Amino acid sequence: MPTPLQTLAGISTPEARLLVIRPYDRSSIRPSRRPFSCSDLGLTPSNDGQLIRIVIPQLTEERRHELTKLCAPRRRGGLGWRCGNIRRDEVDHLATGREGRST
Repeated sequence: MPTPLQTLAGISTPEARLLVIRPYDRSSIRPSRRPFSCSDLGLTPSNDGQLIRIVIPQLTEERRHELTKLCAPRRRGGLGWRCGNIRRDEVDHLATGREGRST
C-alpha cells in the first residue's frame, strides 16, 4: 500500500496556482514527486533538492472538459450517488406507507 504524501512531506500553497511540497527527509523527494509525474493531470513537478514545486497551469475550456471526463467515474461512485439512492428509497417507503393508510 502506498504511503500517503501527507506523512512524507509538508504541503503548502504560497500562491493560488502553486503547490510546494517540503519532504521531511531529502531521500523521499523522488517518491514524493513520482505520483505527479505519472498522473494524467498535466502537472510537471520541479525540485531544487529540498522542495518540490508544482505550478498549476491556467485552465482552458478544453482542459476543463478533459478534467471533467477524468473525474466523472469517481464522482459517479461517490457519496452523491449513494445519497440519491437513499433518498429515492425513503420517498418510495413514505409513498407506500401513505397508500397503506388510505385503504
